[in-house]
Amino acid sequence: MLFAAYARLPGQIAMALNYAWPLVLALLAVPILRQPLSRRQGLAIGISFIGALIIVTGGSLSLDGIDPWGVALALGSTLIWASFWLLNARAQADPVIALFLGFGVGLLLALLASPLFGGIALPPAAAWPALIYVGLFEMGLTFVLWLTALQWSHRAARLAQLIYLAPFLSLVFLHLIIGEPIAASTPFGLALIIAAILWQRERTTSG
Repeated sequence: MLFAAYARLPGQIAMALNYAWPLVLALLAVPILRQPLSRRQGLAIGISFIGALIIVTGGSLSLDGIDPWGVALALGSTLIWASFWLLNARAQADPVIALFLGFGVGLLLALLASPLFGGIALPPAAAWPALIYVGLFEMGLTFVLWLTALQWSHRAARLAQLIYLAPFLSLVFLHLIIGEPIAASTPFGLALIIAAILWQRERTTSG
């Protein structure tokens, strides 16, 4: 869903919307884990929504020219991502093994469902470098490195905050590598989302 969103939206919009998943997680924890939503968390979700709206509309607060399906797919990916972590919150398995099993089951289901979508077709040769990169880094090695860093760290909360450098670095890469012009409103809206996440997280960890 996220890749489909990237195909329909500018990279900066799809990426920024996807980084709202920690707040979606807090929202979904109410029905899934029966955890109450604090006033602070509710306010943080509202602030992040304003940030997302600024990013999507370019600060004009108008949806003209924005692909609604792209926005829906990007927000839908945050729902799936947050639900995945919540449903596995009580699992006692080793996280790397659980990750391997999750992708293994996903591969099996994809193979079983492939006849419904015209069968298995190998992608063109030009797509393989990107596929290998996504498999190794976007969905593979980086997960293992992150989980290992959390296990080795004595202060996981501080380490976890480093992840919020990624979206701002992504904007730099989008501009330098892909050549996508970055709207002035995007860093501002992204800063609102990140600030809301850190604010509600600080309350959770301190309480």
